[in-house]
Amino acid sequence: MFNSIVLDKSHKLNKYNNGLIRLLKNIKKKIMKSVFSLLLLLTLSNLNNASAQCIANAGSDVIVCAKLNGMDTVQIGGVPIATGGTPPYTLAWETYHQFTIGQYTFEYNASDILNDTTIANPTIITNPETPLQFTLTITDANGLVCSDSMLVRFSSFGTHLGSMSHYIHQGDSVQLNLGNLIGGISPVQYLWRPNHGLTDSTSLTTWAKPDTSISYYITATDSAGCSETGAPVHHVNVTPVSVNSIDNNSRIKLYPNPTNDFLNINIESTSNEPTTIELIDVNGRIIKTLSTTEKRIKWNLEKIAKGSYLCKLSNNSNLIKTQRIIIE
Repeated sequence: MFNSIVLDKSHKLNKYNNGLIRLLKNIKKKIMKSVFSLLLLLTLSNLNNASAQCIANAGSDVIVCAKLNGMDTVQIGGVPIATGGTPPYTLAWETYHQFTIGQYTFEYNASDILNDTTIANPTIITNPETPLQFTLTITDANGLVCSDSMLVRFSSFGTHLGSMSHYIHQGDSVQLNLGNLIGGISPVQYLWRPNHGLTDSTSLTTWAKPDTSISYYITATDSAGCSETGAPVHHVNVTPVSVNSIDNNSRIKLYPNPTNDFLNINIESTSNEPTTIELIDVNGRIIKTLSTTEKRIKWNLEKIAKGSYLCKLSNNSNLIKTQRIIIE
């Protein structure tokens, strides 16, 4: 009887333990399901938050070519202008620039520069001639706000209507040492046209040796590819060289060359007509002149500035000889 009691108690204990084990397993399953549901909920929540973020795209920085007769048409803003958030979007472009001339102060806002400050890709309509940073602010349908910025630079050239006239004899040359275009985004390249008679059409200090009268103009192109062409600035007037001489037996020598004080002029001729001698600079101006019937002349050039000159000899308005003289 004692053994049956012990066995009965043992059976009840095993049954209790088995029930407890099943209970614990059920609790574990429920906990695992709850943890999985929570993780899934957190993941979906993060995805929803990520898609709710607003990202503005103001686009790349741009350079506007502002020409003398108007600007190139340039639009700003990215494509697409925004991602994320909840459409529709409200857009606002902003910038500010202030400058003073004398006692007057001027201000520029985005509405002064752009055709519309509330659209995705507005057009630039005004050139303030200074770099401007534009800020794009976007607000989505739920009130989320995001922003981005970009830089606008302006390339422009200035010019003037002044010009220079040069007078040379055929076979002589003159230096084109001044253009009429300034500005642009450096480095700036230059090109003289027409190309006739030039030693280097890309140099601002080129020499011109045209056969006939001609006018030269210049085109400037900057590092952004913006270019401008000025009005003719150098007018070179070429006088044809006459073959007339004092007589068939005349011979003329000019020496030393280069010189720094005196120029010896020897005229071998049987003619007694006076000879006119002129010293002309590279701009066609007569610097010094002499009229004489002498055949041996020692011309004083001590007070003449260093440089390249043209020595012209003529008789009765007929050209006898021209020669380039260097004064050192």
